[in-house]
Amino acid sequence: MEPNSQTNKLSNQQRLLLKIQQATAKLHEIETAATEPIAIIGIGCRFPGGVDSPDTYWKFLKEAKDVRTEIPRNRWDIDRYYDPDPDVPDKIYVRQGYFLQQPIDKFDPAFFGISGLEAAKMEPSQRLLLEVTWEALENAGISPRSLKKTDTGVYIGQMNNDYGIIGTDLQSDKLPDFYLGIGTAMSMSAGRLAYILGLQGPALFLDTSCSSSLVALHLACQSLRSRESNLALVGGVNLMLAPNATHALCQGRALSPDSRCKTFDASADGFARGEGCGMVVLKRLRDATADNDRILALVKGSAVNHDGPSSGLTVPNQQAQKKVIRQALKNAKLKPLEIDYVECHGTGTSLGDPLEVRAIDEVYCQKRTKEQLLVLGAVKSNIGHLEGAAGIAGLIKVVLALQNEEIPANLHFNQPNPQIDWEEMPLKVPTTAFPWKQQGEKPRLAGISGFGMSGTNAHIILEEAPGEVKSQKAKGKSEDVLERPLHLLTLSAKTETALQELVSNYENYFKTHPESELADICYTANTGRNHFNHRLAVVASNQQELLEKLRQQKQEEEVGGILSGKIPHNIATPKIAFIFTGENPQYLNMGQQLYESQPTFRQALDKCDRILRPELENSLLEVLDHQKPQKSSSDLLDQSTYSQPALFSIEYALFELWQSWGIKPDVLLGQNVGEYVAACVAGVFSLEEALKLIATRGRLMQQQRNSGVIIDTELKNIAQEITYSQPQIPLISNVTGQKLGNEMTSAEYWVNHSWEFVPLTQGIKTLNEEGYEIFLEIGMCKALETKSLQESQVLLSAQTEWEEILETLAQLYIKGVNIDWSGFDRDYIREKVALPTYPFQRERYWIETFEKEKPNKIPENESSLIFNLLNQGDIEGLTAELNQAQDLTLDEKKLLPKFLKLLINQHKNNQTNSSEKSGILEKIEKKPEKDRQKLIINYLQSLLNKILGLDESNHLDAQLGFADMGLNYSLMLELKETLQTTFGCEVSVSTLLDYFNIQELSKYLLIQIFAGGELEEKNETLDLTNQSQQITVESEIKPLYEDAIATAIQETEVAKAIEDELKEITLLLNNEGD
Repeated sequence: MEPNSQTNKLSNQQRLLLKIQQATAKLHEIETAATEPIAIIGIGCRFPGGVDSPDTYWKFLKEAKDVRTEIPRNRWDIDRYYDPDPDVPDKIYVRQGYFLQQPIDKFDPAFFGISGLEAAKMEPSQRLLLEVTWEALENAGISPRSLKKTDTGVYIGQMNNDYGIIGTDLQSDKLPDFYLGIGTAMSMSAGRLAYILGLQGPALFLDTSCSSSLVALHLACQSLRSRESNLALVGGVNLMLAPNATHALCQGRALSPDSRCKTFDASADGFARGEGCGMVVLKRLRDATADNDRILALVKGSAVNHDGPSSGLTVPNQQAQKKVIRQALKNAKLKPLEIDYVECHGTGTSLGDPLEVRAIDEVYCQKRTKEQLLVLGAVKSNIGHLEGAAGIAGLIKVVLALQNEEIPANLHFNQPNPQIDWEEMPLKVPTTAFPWKQQGEKPRLAGISGFGMSGTNAHIILEEAPGEVKSQKAKGKSEDVLERPLHLLTLSAKTETALQELVSNYENYFKTHPESELADICYTANTGRNHFNHRLAVVASNQQELLEKLRQQKQEEEVGGILSGKIPHNIATPKIAFIFTGENPQYLNMGQQLYESQPTFRQALDKCDRILRPELENSLLEVLDHQKPQKSSSDLLDQSTYSQPALFSIEYALFELWQSWGIKPDVLLGQNVGEYVAACVAGVFSLEEALKLIATRGRLMQQQRNSGVIIDTELKNIAQEITYSQPQIPLISNVTGQKLGNEMTSAEYWVNHSWEFVPLTQGIKTLNEEGYEIFLEIGMCKALETKSLQESQVLLSAQTEWEEILETLAQLYIKGVNIDWSGFDRDYIREKVALPTYPFQRERYWIETFEKEKPNKIPENESSLIFNLLNQGDIEGLTAELNQAQDLTLDEKKLLPKFLKLLINQHKNNQTNSSEKSGILEKIEKKPEKDRQKLIINYLQSLLNKILGLDESNHLDAQLGFADMGLNYSLMLELKETLQTTFGCEVSVSTLLDYFNIQELSKYLLIQIFAGGELEEKNETLDLTNQSQQITVESEIKPLYEDAIATAIQETEVAKAIEDELKEITLLLNNEGD
């Protein structure tokens, strides 16, 4: 009632005023959320002219190139379709366009967990989207894995699907198969992207023709502002693979005969087609700022509308264009005069350009003077019209212009279009690049237009990155900011080849970006990339040192501070034992470097110092020389009164540091003082109680050293005052070497423990038996020797020197321990930077050259008569054998030769593969036991290459999971059936899920093959007559098996039935022998 009593005392007017204020605040909050700026934090792109990154795109724009080329032969035969006369039917009057230099027929399906079979039947634009999206996320410094199961939205604009046309043409005699069906479905552009990344936000494919990608951006911003999504991936893609769309546009006279977009020029006579892909990563500004993202520009506002009634479906509507621009300005809360530049739709058509410029003039230029010209441009003059991706190409151009504070040249503007009143309009079209000057304190602002042939229009308002973001680096230059003297860079890839290529890319990066801070490079690489199994880690103080270490490592020279290795697939994270070592006072001053440069370590040590103040005459920090030292500091460290609390505090601070980096122990072991630290961090007692106990212990031990008399009464009293709890982390007792239960939670344990110095031997033995793989020593020096460990175990030291600490962290990384890289740099000012992206290992996957060989499912039986007749192609002999086996009707006899001819042809096609399979069991049986698994692994690798549609030379990783290979359910069924037939043992889809990679499956198959083999060996010779006559079961049964299968023309069902009969025959023979 009390909270309401104050309200009840208010008058009606006061309550009314309070409610109005609350409602106003709520409305303001809603309005702010609805118009919140959206940050662009990452870019990926592939455009004509060899553009494959934001850097190369900007370089290309600055060079003002026109990269028009003749239509490549690998797209379509232009000579077959070309005729300069537009009136000639079924011909194309253009020979040129704007094409990607990067091969679009190549892809790295294994990277995305897609089979080669599926990749070959995927629309290449989907493959391009996967790669460019990955690059955009890495450009944003976001690990794609971190987005799994998040509300991340996908918005893709696209209007062409030429691969479906190619597939239909090449398979005109049959209906599309499953992979081609989903591979060319337009909705899969967004759906597959969301699936591969594991995203759970909206996934929308949009086709509003030429405005598709800008409409996609508009919807993504709405989704972010409504909190439907927390991150959005927005892009567009266009590829020209077939002549159909070009032919249709020629029929409509839409294309320029010289294949140039001459935007705003008097000679404008149509557009030129182009291809490419662009992706941007979006996040709400407040979230991007909080997450320390690299903000490239802001989306201030956007709007979408339709032409409505106009002169024709494909004819632009000037009034609708004006309306959409005004709405975008209103949504951005901006005035027309605040806009400096407009990236126009600018197709270069005689009708479209004048209409667009007039709309721009009427909205943006009504109060504008010649002193404040509005600049117009269109990237179509550089790279052609990218249709569904046109808008995103223009938007990325504007983002780069804002970043670089420069407006690029507009090409092919030689004579202004006379239909535009240039004299009266305060407009400028740049023919050369010029600086984008800021108007006072106002940020640079630009509009981007996209007008669809379908009538859907979009306009986006961009603002340069906020000033406070730009100045963040300068803030970090302050002298009082702590910094590490050394840094750790991690690189990883899915294959060793890709890792080496990535290393080379970083070497080139260091040479061309000497201004980049190594700390920022390492921070971005460590936090903003997925960490794959092939790994490399380098410790260095600067770029030059790091570059030299990479060079030495590549030349296989001995070099410290650089480690590499491969983590086996599908293994559990290694179990770590933290070992807190005993007393070593001579090393105590080694914490100085860490104290001065690591805030987490400093804060933990400061906390211990505060707690110890009542217990010690001198400050712990002064004794450790971490503050102004006293003259007697070195003498004090020789006394256990100070050395024990100091050692405890440093080890505790080291534990806090490693834990802040995500390195958490699975078990704890401590020696002497270290056991107190182990018990404290396990939660047996609090830090305050632990320090009181260790301070008393140290003081009493010093008294004992001075007097020679053991005094444990005071220690016992203190120990009995402590509140003990069950350990939250498993503890190994250094006294007994065994896992502790309730023993540590009694005062007696700590009193008895105090006067004994026990070596770590027994505790290490227990850790060995428990299977702990990594021993992390936390202390002032190494107390363990590697000879006390097993071969598979690793001993690492966590002392107080940065070089050793970072090399230990690097080893943990190489061993596959999960590290919190954000936590590693949480105490420092860092900025994300653009770094080299993943080097995909591409191979050709294209529908017309991809013929997948179906693995033969039944072993051939070389000794059977029918098998021999099949080999010889003897139709008459086969007919006679089958007539003899079963009486056939006259109609059946007439059909038999035709059927057998088809059978022989199919048999010949599969003969090589079948022969290979029929011999695998025999080869396995002949091999020594130690070589059998390797043979099965080789067989499975070859088989899976065929099933997955991979090149025979491809060496599949035996530890890579089947799902990661791209083996989906239908392919698992195929593998299952082949293995069942080849090895004659039970294999199911569940088997493949349980034995999830080649190595595990090979073990299963060996057990299945030789479990039966052992039974046969025991009964190999049976004395049926009590005489010397021997009957070999295998020799009697094998012909029956072969003939049965051959007679049934190798039908799987019959083979299975015969296997059951053979088992019964074997059992009968065994009983007879008994």
